Amino acid sequence: MGLLENIAKIRNAKDEADALNALLTKELRRNVFRTDDQKLAAFYFSEENENEVEKKGCFAGKDSKIELVAETKPYFDDDKKGCFKKKSDHKITDTEYDNLLEKMVKAQNFKAKALEALLLDESEVNEIDPIHFGYEIFDKTEKSRLGTDNWWRSSKWQETWIFFTKTSLLAYQCEFYSDRNDKKETTYEYQYKDITSVKVAEETDEIINNAGQFFRKSCRFEICVPGDSISCTFSNNEEQINSVKAMKAVIRDKKNN
Repeated sequence: MGLLENIAKIRNAKDEADALNALLTKELRRNVFRTDDQKLAAFYFSEENENEVEKKGCFAGKDSKIELVAETKPYFDDDKKGCFKKKSDHKITDTEYDNLLEKMVKAQNFKAKALEALLLDESEVNEIDPIHFGYEIFDKTEKSRLGTDNWWRSSKWQETWIFFTKTSLLAYQCEFYSDRNDKKETTYEYQYKDITSVKVAEETDEIINNAGQFFRKSCRFEICVPGDSISCTFSNNEEQINSVKAMKAVIRDKKNN
């Protein structure tokens, strides 16, 4: 059975042509209709961005970094002439990518999305302040890059918001790619009395790209209930470690009272 036949069977498509159209539509949505920011992120992870070079020509007089807005389209447009002929000599730096990702995250307003997805009003979740985690994901579906600061960056990012009511823990997670239109949103609601464990462990991320196979340590917690769980990767810094400790304290207190 061919690929299109399999896709048609899985999607209950009428025929292979219908399945091909569905597949193309998904790829178009992911890649062709990308925003300028997603194109910039894709360029950051591309081979063309391997070596940072000194800004020249049209970029010579600019300070610190180029504004990551529409004027950066020449990076992806081969029809530009003059100063923007074929390819720009400018490379996207690690700092520029970090600023770009921060801009993407802020624009999404994930806390508001979480409250809406969980059908919550902020007044309902005032037991303690909500807890937020944001971190790169390495699961072999992403593009990765080792920065000049010796930090691995991934095109896949996970946002997690956790809220606490008097009786329940509610969570929202969104995994998205900075370089294409692709994301997954999930919500969870657990009664404190049903939570069986909160596991915290150090893990090793496996990173595979064109340069080979690499490993990086990260931290992960997992909240378990019978038949289900939510897990989250987080930074090994004081703020996030204290957030995990606060969450464990709330769960322990609510289970015992």
